[in-house]
Amino acid sequence: MTPPKSEYRRGEHLWPNENSKSSAQLQFIIETGGMFGHGTAAADLRSWGPSPVANDCPGSDKTFAQGFQYVSSVLKVPIGLGTDWNSLLVGPGPRFGPRAANGLEEEIKAGDSAWADTMRSERFLDAKGQTAGVAYSPATPLVDWRDHRFADHELYKGTDLEGYGERMWQALAVVGSGVDLSLAASQAGTGGRLTLAAMGQQIDPDVLDLALGMTGMPARQTPEGNFHRVGAIYKTAFDRAMEDPTVVTMCDGMMAIQRLWDAMRGPNPPLKRAMAGPLRDFDYNLDGLAHYGMFPDMFQDLKNVGFPPTEMAVLFGSAEKYISVWEASAEIGAALPHPT
Repeated sequence: MTPPKSEYRRGEHLWPNENSKSSAQLQFIIETGGMFGHGTAAADLRSWGPSPVANDCPGSDKTFAQGFQYVSSVLKVPIGLGTDWNSLLVGPGPRFGPRAANGLEEEIKAGDSAWADTMRSERFLDAKGQTAGVAYSPATPLVDWRDHRFADHELYKGTDLEGYGERMWQALAVVGSGVDLSLAASQAGTGGRLTLAAMGQQIDPDVLDLALGMTGMPARQTPEGNFHRVGAIYKTAFDRAMEDPTVVTMCDGMMAIQRLWDAMRGPNPPLKRAMAGPLRDFDYNLDGLAHYGMFPDMFQDLKNVGFPPTEMAVLFGSAEKYISVWEASAEIGAALPHPT
C-alpha cells in the first residue's frame, strides 16, 4: 500500500508563509504598489550572482545583503527592514570572534557526523577570512572582556585551536581593555574578585597567563605554562625547532587571531561605541546587531563589505516609501463602499 503523500510538504500553495513569500505573492505586492520587508535574521542564503558582497559569512550582514539585493535589483520591489524584534526575529550575527559565521550552527546539527565535520570546516574557513570590520573611536575602547562575549560556540571544534581559540580572543580583549594585570595575577586562583575595571569577574587562569605573556609581565608560576609562553613569543621570530610542538601550533593560531583582531579596525571613520552603563559595551564585530541602537554600526559594516551605494539609498528611503504605501492604502480604502 502506497503511503499517502504529505500535502503540507508537497503542496506548493502551502509553502509561502510570513518569512518566505511565493513568486505570486511578490507579483501581487508589485502590482498593488506595496513594499517588501527583508528580515534581518537570515541564517544562510544562496549567493546572488552579481553581488559585490562576498557571501562568505553565514548569518552576518553579508547574508542579509544577498537577499536584499535580490529583492531590490531583480524583483525591483521597494524594500525596507523587517525586524519584529518584539518576539520573532534577531539581527545579523558577528563576522569576528568565536561567534563568527554562526548562521551555520543549525546546519551543523542537521546531518550525520560527516556532514557536521564538513559544515564546521566551512564555518571555520569563512570566519578566518573576514576583513574590514567596523572601526570604533579610541575614545570608546572595548572594555568588556567577560566570558559572555567569548564563550565556546564550537567555532574551533575539530581544529588545532580547539580549547584555545576562545581564550586567545578573550586575552586580546583583556590586554586592550587596560585591566590592571598585576592585580589580576595576584588574585587569580585565590577566589578573590577583580577590580571594577575588570568587570568584577575572576579571570580564567589561561587567559591571564596569555595576557601576562603578551604584555611582557612574568608568569604566575615556574616553569611558565604554554599560554604564557605563547603570549611572550607569538609575535617574534622564535626558533620553531626549539619550541614545544603544542606551543608552535598555538603561536600560529594566535597570530591568525591577532590578524583578525587587527582586521576589525576597518577603513571607516571611527564610530562611537554603544554602552550600557560603565561595564557593558557593544562591538558590532563581536556582537552583531545586538540592539536597535546598533543599526548605524550595521550600515557601516555593510558599506565596509561592499554593499552598493545604490542599494543603501533604497534602504535609507524605505521609511518614506512605507509612509507612501500607507497613504495610498488609505486613499483606496476611503474610496471603497463601506457597510452602514
